[in-house]
Formats: sequence, C-alpha cells, structure tokens
Amino acid sequence: MGGTDLTVVFLLIYSLSHSLRRVILANNRFQGNIPENLSLNPGISYLDLSNNLFKGNIPLKLGAWNNLSMLDLSNNSFDGYIPSELGSLDNLQKLRISSNMLTGPIPSALGNCTKLLSLDLSLNSLSGKIPLEIVRLEKLQNLVLSGNKLTGKIPDSFTSTQSLLELQLGDNILEGQIPVTLGNLQYIYLALNLSNNKLTGEIPATFSNLCKLQVLDLSRNSLSGQIPLALSSMISLSFVNVSFNQLSGNLPANWIKLVAQLPNSFQGNPNLIINNEIEKKHRSKSTWRIPLVTIACILSLIGGALLASRYLAARKAHKLSAVSRISKRGFDSTGGLPEDLTYEDILRVTEDLSDKYVIGRGRNGTVYKTEFGKGKCWALKKFNLYESSFFLEMKIMSFVRHRNLVRMAGYCCRDGFRMIIYEYMAGGTWWNTV
Repeated sequence: MGGTDLTVVFLLIYSLSHSLRRVILANNRFQGNIPENLSLNPGISYLDLSNNLFKGNIPLKLGAWNNLSMLDLSNNSFDGYIPSELGSLDNLQKLRISSNMLTGPIPSALGNCTKLLSLDLSLNSLSGKIPLEIVRLEKLQNLVLSGNKLTGKIPDSFTSTQSLLELQLGDNILEGQIPVTLGNLQYIYLALNLSNNKLTGEIPATFSNLCKLQVLDLSRNSLSGQIPLALSSMISLSFVNVSFNQLSGNLPANWIKLVAQLPNSFQGNPNLIINNEIEKKHRSKSTWRIPLVTIACILSLIGGALLASRYLAARKAHKLSAVSRISKRGFDSTGGLPEDLTYEDILRVTEDLSDKYVIGRGRNGTVYKTEFGKGKCWALKKFNLYESSFFLEMKIMSFVRHRNLVRMAGYCCRDGFRMIIYEYMAGGTWWNTV
C-alpha cells in the first residue's frame, strides 16, 4: 500500500476498537506521522507497524494501550526519544524499535515492564548508560542494543535467575571491564556480542559456565591478558571472534578446532599463540644442542622466508589497494557465489542495492530480487545485524534441507555488508520471516 496516509487507517482502527485485537500493517509503504491524538484502545494487544516509512515522534499515548503485549515499530524513520510512558505497559512482552533514528537515553521506566521477553532497540543513535532496571528483568530473553552510542560500563548485575538467551551490545562506546557476572547467564545460547566497544581488562574465567553459548564476539576492543584455558568448557561454540585485541598466550583446547574454520577471528593479537602444536615443538627444539653451521642454515632459510613473505605481502597489499572501499571490519570473503558472480556484479545489477529491488524486509535484514546472466533470478539478503548473527544463519542455511525452503547458494562479505544469496522462489514469501 504505497504512500497511504495514516489518518484514514487509524480512523478505521478506532471504529473497530472494541473488537480488534491484532493490527498488522508491516511491510507496506505507509508514510507520515502516527497521529498524536491516539485514543485509548483497551482491546488491541498486538501492534506491528514495522518496515514502513513512518517518521516523527513515537506517540506518548501508546503508553496507555494497556493490553499491548507486542509492539513493533522497527525499520522506519522515527526520531526523537523513546517515550518513558511505554514503561506503563504492564502486559508488554515484545518491544522492537530497531533501525530508526531515535536519540537520547534508554528510559529506565522500561524496567517496569516485568513481563518483557524481548527488547530490540538496535541500530539507532541512543546514548547514555544501559539502565540497571532493564538488565535486572528476570524474564527478559533477548536484549539487543547493538549499533547505538551507549556509553559507560556494562552493568555488573547479571544473576543466575535471569532468562537471557541473547545479549547484543556490539557497536557502542562501552568501556571498562567485562562483568564477571555475565558468567551467571546459564541459559544464554544464541549470542553474546560485545564487539567494537572500548572494553579493557581480561576475558572473565566465569565464561566457562556458558556451556550452551553458540556465538561469542569480543572483537575490536582493548582486551588483554590470556584467554582462560577453562573456556574449553564452552563446548557449544560454533562461532567465536576475539580479533583486534591485545590477547596473549594459548587458546583454550576446544577453540583450536575453530582456527581453521574462522582464521580471521583471532587476528590482530600479536602475542596470541594460534597453533599450540607448533609452539610446543618450537620450545622443545630450543633445548637441543644444534651445531653452529645448522643454526646458520636455519637463519638463512628464515631470512629468505621473511623476505619472500614480505614481498608477497606487499603484492597482496598492492592488489587490495586497487579495490575500493574494502571492509575494515571482520572478514572479507565471497564464498562460492553462484555462476561466477562477483561482488561488483551484485552492486551493478542492483544499482548499489537500490530500494526498487527490495522484495522483503525482516528483523535481521533486507531481501533484494535481482537477475543475473540468462534470466536466472536470485534473492540477496543483506544483514542489518552483525557478523555473529550473519555467520550463525549462514551456517544453519548451508545445511538446511526442506521442501518449503531454498538452500543457500553462496555468500558475500565486503564493504561492511554481509549478504547471503538464495535461489529466488517465485510467489514465495519465506524471506519475509528471515
């Protein structure tokens, strides 16, 4: 429904207020402001306005819709502050206002929503500290605050009675040490993302309690010291990234198997020993009594290898410099793109990912339809979230087999974008949920 004015829409909602329970206006092109004179509407429990063109402030009177259990305003252009009045929604279970232009602090009044299960305020310009009142919500399962301008320390008040399954705090300006109480989150398994902040100190040994955690991203901070070897107990990890810190010493035993799968997840730590076996051999050789001639030969070989590696590195750097806007975050790769596609092909045929190719939007990203070669159509999913979420979906979709789903055909990581390529399914709507 392109360019529809909201006044008519909300007049209809008012007229049905006594019988209406669920309002879903998602994935349209509604535009303009939500009327400020919203009437009390005790009936509606589910309001989804996501993926539209709404703008302006979030109406304060939404805080009077006491029966709301789900409110989704994500992927719009709302600005201004998050109303503290939303803290009056006693029955609220899911609140999603991600991918807007909101500023100001996160209202501590949201801590009054004691039934809250999921809170996603990511990809805005929110500032200030993370309210303790939110962290202490015992029923909260998903806390996603990534991609804001939050400052201060991560609250050190996580307890074993909490239900958090996912904690996303990446891409903020958080500082200080990682709280040891994060190790109390016995149920967390989806993701723990603290990447791209200003965190210092060591990785807490209490992380050894996070046996169910699948995704851990601590990259691009200023963490130091050794990675506790006790973290070998994190047996469920399928993705870990500690790159670009100041870590040293050996990797935990079960992390070593991830080196081959995720080689860039450990780079940028000059004193981190990536291959324990090679290091052990090196130490044992140091005790041998080697003749001086042998030492000289070894030194010559090492010198030659260093010169060769420097030459190859210079050639590689020269080659990379010719490619514009190479991503400086995470890994850059194009994994098995279908039919010899290139990253440049993708940008060309989608006109730099123009909105006119968009066929769906979801919580995690935007899906584009495009055509390559001899009429072959593909669906390209560009992620809104971060490397950890992208990798987890990529791993899952690369193995999925179901008659109602299409398999992943390839992926591309460049210029800060994370994209997965699927075969286009005519008439299909499954990507609206991904």
